[in-house]
Amino acid sequence: MIRRLGAVPEGQPDGLGEDASLAGAAFAETVIMVYPDAPSNLYQLRHWLPTLEALHSRLPTAILVQDSRVASQIRRETALHVYSVASYRTFEALTERGTARLALYAAHHTRNFQIMRRADLCHVYLGHGESDKAVSASNQLKAYDFTFVAGQAAIDRASVLPFYDASGRAVVVGRPQLRGLLRGSRPAASRTTVLYAPTWEGGQESMSYGSLPWLGPQLIAGLIDGGFQVLYRPHPRTGISDPRHAAADAAVRKLIGNADVEHPNVRHRVTGRADVVQDFNSADLLVTDVSALVIDWLPTARPVVVTKPSSIEEEPTPALKDLPRLSGDDDPLGVIRRVLDDGVDLEAREALAAYYVAEVGDPYLAFATACDEVLQRHAAARASAIGRT
Repeated sequence: MIRRLGAVPEGQPDGLGEDASLAGAAFAETVIMVYPDAPSNLYQLRHWLPTLEALHSRLPTAILVQDSRVASQIRRETALHVYSVASYRTFEALTERGTARLALYAAHHTRNFQIMRRADLCHVYLGHGESDKAVSASNQLKAYDFTFVAGQAAIDRASVLPFYDASGRAVVVGRPQLRGLLRGSRPAASRTTVLYAPTWEGGQESMSYGSLPWLGPQLIAGLIDGGFQVLYRPHPRTGISDPRHAAADAAVRKLIGNADVEHPNVRHRVTGRADVVQDFNSADLLVTDVSALVIDWLPTARPVVVTKPSSIEEEPTPALKDLPRLSGDDDPLGVIRRVLDDGVDLEAREALAAYYVAEVGDPYLAFATACDEVLQRHAAARASAIGRT
């Protein structure tokens, strides 16, 4: 009754599936994207929708959810078949009668392990962003058959995990989400556009990379007064667990709203687009936190400033060591102007971009090819294991 009244605690899937209507049905697709989470994290699935839709033309692909609200929302956003399943028994029946052979995962959700009981499926972790956050080298990677990664940096990062062969189980696919990215300087404009894209507050202190409370309003006010054009892209989970982040987000939105009224020709904007490429293509410089956006921005070869939270002891990764940093003691506008005036060391940035994001040609084709290859490797390994019994 609580679930049907919509009183499910925040972050919890409602567990309302369409199991009754799936009696006797079967997975008709080869690939199943597993998303067992609630609507509050739906950005993790949206991150992969265009890639999955492109994959569908080569390998039939569907989405498996465990929340009726997610099913309703995602069906409005994609033509891919969406299975809404509450019971593991239903999933198992769909699998045994169907053709599914590959399961993809966008996050380390505890409910993934229900699906991963099936040894006849190849299980691949995708994640929902390539970053230098500690979670990117999680011990949870060991649970999956393979992990698809953007480049060599991810392999090196995971190599610190004991008893894990990152070089053998990580497959480089580049970043399909960057298809259409503008590389190099943008056409000259009357105003320099700065994209501020902070991450959220994190679920625990060790992941609190977000800069909004100590930087956001000060930065945005300075940029507006300094004659810059502002593009503000908050994380979808901003303020969900820390009221300080919610208050800072509201303050930034108010500053932008007031500036738009006073100077309607400048067009400062708040953006919530799922497609980050459009925002990247509209900006000359990025200010962001330790997050996937740092890595995704690198192939543009345009300037970036990465914030440095005082609450976290960071590992000296190549990007964090070489890129300009901004801490709470710095003058934000002064740092930004210095970075713009110093220009861009294209050779160094290109080397850093290549380390983090591999060049793979057509990224959709590379992703589909990787799916084909892991399926073949999994089938061969499973046949060999069965043959030994």
